[in-house]
Amino acid sequence: MKRLKRDKRGVSNAIVVMLNLILIVVIVANVVLWSYQMNQFDWQRIQENTVISDVARITNSSWFVAQNEHMVNMGSRISGTYTDTQAIDGSFETFREGLITFEHGCAFKSSDTRVSTTSGIPVNDSEAVLNISLDTGSYIFIIYNAGNKEGSAEDQAGKGCAINVDGEDKAFSWQSPYAVDSADSVTVVWATFLSAGSHTIQGKFFANRAGYTVGIDTRQIMAYWFSTIVAEYVRSTVSITTTSSTPVDDTEAVLNITLDEDSVAFIIYNVGNKRGSLEPLEGKGITLNVDGSDIASKEWQSPYGNQDANSVTVVYATVLTIGSHTVKGRFFSLPGQTTTIDERQLIVFCFPANTITYGFTESTTSVSTDSGTPVDDTEAILNTTLTTSSDSLIIYVGGNSYGATENREGKGILVNVDGADESNSSSWQAPHSWDFADSVISLWNKQLAAGSHTIQGRFSSNLGSLKPTVTISHRQLLILAFPKSSANYRLDLNGVFAVDVSIYPLDYIQTIEIKLGYRADDAGEKWYLKAYNWSSSAFSENGFNSTGGHTPTTGWDYYTVNLTDQWGSYVTNNGTTYVKVADEGADSTQTTIDIDFLAVRVVIDGTKFTFQNKGSLTSHLVSLWVNNSTHHQRYDVNIFVNSGHIMYYIRGDISLPNKPYVVKVVTERGNTAVFSSH
Repeated sequence: MKRLKRDKRGVSNAIVVMLNLILIVVIVANVVLWSYQMNQFDWQRIQENTVISDVARITNSSWFVAQNEHMVNMGSRISGTYTDTQAIDGSFETFREGLITFEHGCAFKSSDTRVSTTSGIPVNDSEAVLNISLDTGSYIFIIYNAGNKEGSAEDQAGKGCAINVDGEDKAFSWQSPYAVDSADSVTVVWATFLSAGSHTIQGKFFANRAGYTVGIDTRQIMAYWFSTIVAEYVRSTVSITTTSSTPVDDTEAVLNITLDEDSVAFIIYNVGNKRGSLEPLEGKGITLNVDGSDIASKEWQSPYGNQDANSVTVVYATVLTIGSHTVKGRFFSLPGQTTTIDERQLIVFCFPANTITYGFTESTTSVSTDSGTPVDDTEAILNTTLTTSSDSLIIYVGGNSYGATENREGKGILVNVDGADESNSSSWQAPHSWDFADSVISLWNKQLAAGSHTIQGRFSSNLGSLKPTVTISHRQLLILAFPKSSANYRLDLNGVFAVDVSIYPLDYIQTIEIKLGYRADDAGEKWYLKAYNWSSSAFSENGFNSTGGHTPTTGWDYYTVNLTDQWGSYVTNNGTTYVKVADEGADSTQTTIDIDFLAVRVVIDGTKFTFQNKGSLTSHLVSLWVNNSTHHQRYDVNIFVNSGHIMYYIRGDISLPNKPYVVKVVTERGNTAVFSSH
């Protein structure tokens, strides 16, 4: 028994010894392995030899070129591809202007044959009918202006007029004169999109008091249509009022327009209230507001009496640039007096610049006369030169405000073209009484030959033999001339470019530059660089350091624009930029352009680091220090530099401090490379 116990104790001791031996072996093995690993790490660290061979300030990035084919909006691509525009190397992509035909049509009729009615509902003015045929669907505006002169049968409550298209009344306006048989004219406008085919446009009129006679001595009815333009328009019959003596927005007359090219804008605002609506003896005034600014001139009109029919019209023409625009109609009254708009039409038709000729003048200088025959409104004259025979729309509006010298029988106006009065352009109106608001519109259309022309507004007193004085204190005179043959050539293309925001963060970009290297075979036409403005949703050059375009020499030319501090509107958060190359506008010469280079780059205050790996192992750089006596800054980096390689590392967010400074880079193995400035 004792022997058995001794044997068991011996076995236990043997097991303990063996376990101790195993533990010792494991510890020794780990020590040996650790020692090996440490020796290997030390060996690798010793072998690592990365240096900073240079540190330099950089003021711009490399050029970012197109990565896909340019989109041609107008014109055509002749040869080459977008890859030929990625370097200044003699290879190029060729484009040619394409034929752009500006299509328009017009119809016009004037007549001095008198018609009359006692009907309280619209009846046809048999002298105001247009039959038109459209080859394609088109935007169309129509103006109907009809009036009677002093002494013709006219009820004191006045008349209304309407535009009827294809059997349906579309728009209305109303007016009342000073008294029975006084001068009374009404203007009504309308715009829409009409489908291809035949259409009938009819002017209609009616008595504001059924059973009483009203008449038309002279009228003009006009229609212009266009298949390819930007057109915005609104007609509203929502009644609104104001007592404000300064212009307030007609909330039913607001149009937002977006243009992708500079355009001539024709704007007309026509408002009226029917008989029975709130309207003071002093009447109402109106004006236009374009992009937040009221135009210089206004127009006014007064009715026969309180709550009688009253209407007024104002016109405007200007060039609107590429981008978004807002046009508003505005109206006002005398202080404390309530004026009403029952119906209004606001129309904006935009025609590509250089496809039409236009002239416009407005003035707030008062001119008076007591002549019974037309005399010049010395503030209403336009001189224009046409390069080709053109259909020419002419509108003259002349009015006076409340308090200006105005005979109660009112005034008449007409237009004079090249020294000849166009008698059928005549229109007349009488105000409520002496020195009350009174405005008249004259409308004309004529085909004018190529050459110079003079357009003159003229006016007269409706009671000229008695020599009563009438006044024009505000007026607008315009001409829109549409060439009979308007075939022209245009080129418009754009490309997509991407700034690498991982290298050049947006927060550190100072501006953007765009460079074009090109050769054009027409030295008489400028070329423009534009970029897509993400705020206005249109291509623009707003804020560029150069907006005047570049005139080619017919050799290789280089044109660079700087987006100044406005660059942020032209780049998305991911660095995307759209760039447009466009000619000056439509002309009769077909130009070919070779593009050798088109690219964008950023302007920064950054740093380029040059790392050279002279060791036998790849180095992983993990942190970077830039220090001087007052500046100590650490930056995280994640750079691998292969053995024997040189790497250029650009940081748009690192600006070098004043010299002397020290740059250090630390590797994952703990090695440090140092560069000291001189």
